[in-house]
Amino acid sequence: MSAYCKLVLFVVSCCGLSVAQGQDVNWANYLGSKERNLYSSLDQIDSKNVAKLEVAWTYDTGNEAEYQANNLIVDGVLYTPTATRKVIALDAAAGK
Repeated sequence: MSAYCKLVLFVVSCCGLSVAQGQDVNWANYLGSKERNLYSSLDQIDSKNVAKLEVAWTYDTGNEAEYQANNLIVDGVLYTPTATRKVIALDAAAGK
């Protein structure tokens, strides 16, 4: 296993489905909204299917340090900072 920190997104495949259905899947504010309530109106994941989620993709940031971040998703682009304070923009559905 690599010593590099990897960005792992568990629900990307569900976000991709929402985009295909035309739902608003933006997470454009820190902690989800101006109220910081960590809430999304998407309803594809619930208590009945959450255990079935699988890793859709991973992205190696190239940094060895651990970090935590609140990623933003705007118009299908996932924005995330690295441990060295660089910002990475990825296709949220494909991880590229």
